[in-house]
Amino acid sequence: MQKELIALMPGMGGGGAERVMSIILREAADNGYRVRLLLSDKSVKTDYALDERIEILRIPRQEGGKLSRKFHLIRFLRSYTKKNKSAVFLSFLTERNLDLLYAAPKGVRVVVSERNDPARTITNRKLAPLMNRLRNRLYRKASSVVFQTPDAMAYFAKVKGIRGVIIPNPVAADLPYHRRENNSKIIISVARLTSQKNYPMLMDAFDGVYKQHPDYQLHIWGQEGHEPGMAEYLKSYAQSLSCAGAIRFMGFSREAAERVAEAEIFVLSSDYEGMSNSMLEALTIGIPCVCTDCPIGGARMFIKSGANGLLVPVGDAKAMADAVNRMIEDRALRERCFMNADKLRGELDEKKIFKKWMEVFQNSL
Repeated sequence: MQKELIALMPGMGGGGAERVMSIILREAADNGYRVRLLLSDKSVKTDYALDERIEILRIPRQEGGKLSRKFHLIRFLRSYTKKNKSAVFLSFLTERNLDLLYAAPKGVRVVVSERNDPARTITNRKLAPLMNRLRNRLYRKASSVVFQTPDAMAYFAKVKGIRGVIIPNPVAADLPYHRRENNSKIIISVARLTSQKNYPMLMDAFDGVYKQHPDYQLHIWGQEGHEPGMAEYLKSYAQSLSCAGAIRFMGFSREAAERVAEAEIFVLSSDYEGMSNSMLEALTIGIPCVCTDCPIGGARMFIKSGANGLLVPVGDAKAMADAVNRMIEDRALRERCFMNADKLRGELDEKKIFKKWMEVFQNSL
């Protein structure tokens, strides 16, 4: 009988979790799985091209308030999981993970994955204690809970019965390489425009860089996330700085890796992350990287400061400015970043990482 994988996502917009999910589903199809993708939000566009073998079902959107829509979603998932008990179900993102685990009857195999700092993914402060207890209880029901970093898994260390496994994000085998002689004078950041990424701190840091290196520009690639008005706010913030003319908001690109390869230095200023895909791609492209050493440990898991990049404290604009200036001025450090790219590229190869996922799916059968 053919193996089946059914994935659940809100949508397939241009985020890191969506990109990883698209890779897993394609690789699963390559390995003989029948693959289906359930999308719970019809209003979200698909930014990543999906393999034509993936069957896409948009869950019927229900009218009414949030509780009413949640009730209908749970009811749909309960019926759907009952009808497809032979499949392995896969969910990313905390809220959908809980919906699926709550709905799935006993005997249905469910694999879920935390894709961000688990201390931050439940945003409603009033409901956080209740939701954390619910998450702890439901995650024990999962066949496996996949974490991106040891720190993320350690967050649940006191919760008995969770079957956790660590799988880092994959990178594509066909990524371009940074040109060692690159002198584009472009500092690049690639991430959604959300408060989590702390772009104001990055722009403050760039202001410090610009004072010493006024021939450099900061290019920010990414689209607005779940916080309406964020793009307008960030553009307004940029205009308040002396370096305003050197900051450019570039929008979303499916060829972000090519843009990174053409730049001179990659920066990431996040307050917290699960594991930044753009950071991993930058490291394997070989571009010098300056990143915050943020929870939940993805940056320090792969950046060895002084060898293949530089880590700076979260929220410290001066430290980031100093690190970027060092990257600009220290050619030997930039050369080391380039020389260390291939090793990491081999470790994070898509097919090698998918083998870890396939082991999880098979152990769930």
